[in-house]
Amino acid sequence: MGIKCLEKKIVVLGEPNVGKTSVCKYAFNSYDERYVDTLGARVSKKVVNVNHPECRYIVNMMIWEYKEKMLMKNVDGAFMIYDVTNRGSMERMEDYWVPTFKKVNNNASMVFVANKWDLNPSFTFQVLEIFEERYHSPCLLISTKTGKNVNRVFQEMGRMLAKPHYYNNYNEKRLFVPGKLKPGEAYALIASSFINSVGRKDPALPILVHECRTCNINPEKTNKDSLNLLIEKLSEIEKGFLDSYTVKKNMIERKGITEKI
Repeated sequence: MGIKCLEKKIVVLGEPNVGKTSVCKYAFNSYDERYVDTLGARVSKKVVNVNHPECRYIVNMMIWEYKEKMLMKNVDGAFMIYDVTNRGSMERMEDYWVPTFKKVNNNASMVFVANKWDLNPSFTFQVLEIFEERYHSPCLLISTKTGKNVNRVFQEMGRMLAKPHYYNNYNEKRLFVPGKLKPGEAYALIASSFINSVGRKDPALPILVHECRTCNINPEKTNKDSLNLLIEKLSEIEKGFLDSYTVKKNMIERKGITEKI
């Protein structure tokens, strides 16, 4: 397995008092205070490993937190942070921060971060689904006070940033699924979906062969239950190198395939 190092610039965006500084404190290195006065920003560093089947990506993220409402052009991603106890901060995220950021960084990655979950435990993930579906980006409920899910924020961003390097010709279009499928046809579509997510046949096919043996699947003589088990296994593998939104989308798409059997 090869190793590739990626250098990426990230900004932390959101209204005052939503926990931007608290999230940055979980980065690998504490703040470099030299930037605070000269650039009006604190810069933190976080290193994330993304374990793709063909290559391990070391994603070195320089994370910029501005003191004022400024945006950096030509960045690779943004943490969009808001406070689950303050609905206004969520509305401001969608009405101002996202469109303003995308205007100057249209192709950059975004991870939506709902902070202070410990103060509003009744806040459910369903509230975040609008962001997932609208922006095709992962959303996380976190608590910087307890540390719950904070490290996942950086992992999700690392996978988002690494994805273009192995999704060579990847597109977000759904697979064409005919009205009714034989089990072997369903397997072929699921295998094609997984190869697409890995980016190349070479590393993907040995994984498919191994998981078929583990699940005791013969692609020519399989059934819906066995294929659903295979789908679960493939999703667990994808969690190592894909963001949670893409993993979830792939699983739903593949389960839709088995429903046509």
